[in-house]
Amino acid sequence: MKPAIHHLRNMFVLVPALFACSAVIHQLTPAPFVRSLTPKLTHLEESPDAYDILFVGSSRVFRQISPKIFDQELRAHDFNLRSFNAGVPAAKSVEVWHLLRGFAADQKIRAKYVLIEPDGLLIGIARENLATEREIYWHGCAETTLAIESLGRLKTVPRLTMTGLHAGAFLLDRLGVGRLRLLVSQFGESKRLRWLDKEGLGPDGDGWVPYDKADTSTEFPRRQEFLDDLPRYRSMLARQARLRSQQDCLTEYHRVMLANLMTAIEALGAQPVFILSPATEPRCEVHQAFRDAVLPNLIAFDDFSTYPELYAVEHRHDFEHLNTEGSVLYSRLLADRFAQLMLQETGGGNG
Repeated sequence: MKPAIHHLRNMFVLVPALFACSAVIHQLTPAPFVRSLTPKLTHLEESPDAYDILFVGSSRVFRQISPKIFDQELRAHDFNLRSFNAGVPAAKSVEVWHLLRGFAADQKIRAKYVLIEPDGLLIGIARENLATEREIYWHGCAETTLAIESLGRLKTVPRLTMTGLHAGAFLLDRLGVGRLRLLVSQFGESKRLRWLDKEGLGPDGDGWVPYDKADTSTEFPRRQEFLDDLPRYRSMLARQARLRSQQDCLTEYHRVMLANLMTAIEALGAQPVFILSPATEPRCEVHQAFRDAVLPNLIAFDDFSTYPELYAVEHRHDFEHLNTEGSVLYSRLLADRFAQLMLQETGGGNG
């Protein structure tokens, strides 16, 4: 009995000490450098109230929305607003929620509008990415809980596997193990990435990073796959109307996640405007949320019959993304739709 009591007493000492050490590590170590994200965060921290509009989301925002073109088009509608592309490649909605909360709580960033594409409402994590800067930094307690809740419709084995991966990323962050490894990396690979990511704000310095060679070159596998399988692309477009009208895909998790995004945006002093890019596969849960009045608004382009120019092969990079020419066209159309929304609300221009 005595050994058991001794071990139990040691545990009571060890666990608080472990978490105390991790808290110290969090305070003393710098935030990790995350390529395509850190340059944008630094820029926004330096100019927290410089922008009226923020675009947030995944690569569908990061690659496809040009603030320069968007702002020019808004001025043609007598709206003089300045926007910034805060999109991050492969960012899922829980990560975007984490970023938005950080904007409001730590960086005091403010905006009038946030145009958000709620991408990746089911939050996956690849085993090989478990200990990367990108996965560790956003795995707080609330974020990890939501990520695990998003897995509800998966089968038992993949759900348990994914749950374990999310829990692992959370522990790496909370216990400071990952944080220390990230600190060491700041002087190695991340230092090199800092140098390579000088273009992280894009050619216009507004956060838009368009495709370059990938626009037309067949050297890029995803581009070549798209060109080699155009019949599948056209069949995917033919299913769009059915997916948009589907009625059984909005879960309680979706409602909570979308409500969290709206609350985080409102904490910036901004109005949320939900958008859906010209993707081949519509997000049925987002359309249903709008129909059910869960979302206050929705600007959707996932309809090739209404926006055929956005689905022309010459304007696409792959199945789900536009090339640079297509992105310029999309930025103009998005500005037009957004201007219409503001006119409905204000009854006139916003000079």
